[in-house]
Amino acid sequence: MSHIDPGPLASYDSLSDPNLTAYFNNSRMRKHLIKSGLVTRRGQIVSEKVFRLNNARKEHQRHVRDLLAQSIVHKALDMERHRQMNIKRQLEEIGKVER
Repeated sequence: MSHIDPGPLASYDSLSDPNLTAYFNNSRMRKHLIKSGLVTRRGQIVSEKVFRLNNARKEHQRHVRDLLAQSIVHKALDMERHRQMNIKRQLEEIGKVER
């Protein structure tokens, strides 16, 4: 059972199927295919290799953007913590001077 025959469906490409051209020429479907990266704006089918590369690039950009946002939040929290410590220290010094 280690080697399973993929059969004819493994090589089937629905985007190039002539029976489905009317379906894929629908404006909503074309917009979806373009947005998902399966088809270029000119209507050319994107190869699987390029599709995977583009998806990996997008995922990496999302990851970097999330890390940057997280870093900004942590920095802002750290700055606020330092500001509050300085205010507390100044209030304690004022309290000592008044005694």
